[in-house]
Amino acid sequence: MSDEEFAKLLKENDAGVWERWNKASGGKQLTSIGTKQLTAIVLPIFKTEKITPHQAKALSLLFRTNLSNGAHATLSQGIADAYENDFFFRGSKRA
Repeated sequence: MSDEEFAKLLKENDAGVWERWNKASGGKQLTSIGTKQLTAIVLPIFKTEKITPHQAKALSLLFRTNLSNGAHATLSQGIADAYENDFFFRGSKRA
C-alpha cells in the first residue's frame, strides 16, 4: 500500500490519529516511530476509556508502519489493556 493510500485509510478511520502520525512520520510509513512518538499518537484515544470500531481499525493500521520494538510492545500492551478494561465494548454501538 502506498503512503498516500495508507494515509487516506488512516484518516478515514480516525483523523486525530492520522494527524498525529503524519506529524511524527512526515506521512511516510517507513519513518521509524519510537515509543515516545507512538504514545503521543495513541494516548488521546486511550484517555477516553472507549475505543470505537473506527479507532480500533486506526490502531491496527499503525502496526503496518515502522514501529520500533518498544513502540510495537507499547501499542500491543495498550490494546491488550484496553480490551481487559472493556474500552472496545464501551466504544461499540451496543454499549
